[in-house]
Amino acid sequence: MHDLLDAEARYRDWSDRIERISAETATLFWSRKLVRAIGRMFETNEELRNSGGHVWNLILRLYGRDAVVAIRRELDGQARVVNLFHLLHDMEAHARILTRTRYHTLMAGSSIRPITIDRQFEKTFGAPPGPGTPEDHVPPEVIKGDRALLKKETAKVLDYAQRFVAHRTPADTFPLTLQEVDDAIQAVHRCLAKYRVLLTGRSGPPPHRYPSTTGLRRFGCHG
Repeated sequence: MHDLLDAEARYRDWSDRIERISAETATLFWSRKLVRAIGRMFETNEELRNSGGHVWNLILRLYGRDAVVAIRRELDGQARVVNLFHLLHDMEAHARILTRTRYHTLMAGSSIRPITIDRQFEKTFGAPPGPGTPEDHVPPEVIKGDRALLKKETAKVLDYAQRFVAHRTPADTFPLTLQEVDDAIQAVHRCLAKYRVLLTGRSGPPPHRYPSTTGLRRFGCHG
């Protein structure tokens, strides 16, 4: 019984943590939406472009810095930090908690058929087929692989953050574009959305890609 209670407490903690992470990253996605809207204003208004180009550059730098810091926060390896990286690491170490039965219970109030829930569990989370077996849970290797992929897809932005945001190294020695930042944000979102469904049964709308060619320039976010 003690082990069962520990598992329940840990699962609730994971759910609380991923909702906190999701709420914090939602602010970043909202900022992206606003920057896109402002970018369209500049692209469609020549007078604004000619007289306020320096303002647009400032907006890009401020947004870029905030975005890089937010990505760094989710990949920070320091102990006792509540972020996506540590959450995945904890889930990997205790993957036996993430059972098919628990996932069925989580999705019980939805309109999804049980057979579809099984297929989703197996396809999305890599669980072995065959309900009722002792190993019928999300394999730790799947979580480990997702964590490694997340680090790979955000590596350049994280390196930029470590060098220039935290240590004030001149930005022109390691250029970064907003498209590269956007790609890293997409990687964080994909991973977050996948495991939020697993832990809470909830998902949010995906962030839109950054469409503005104006925003693809290199930017400096050192301060």
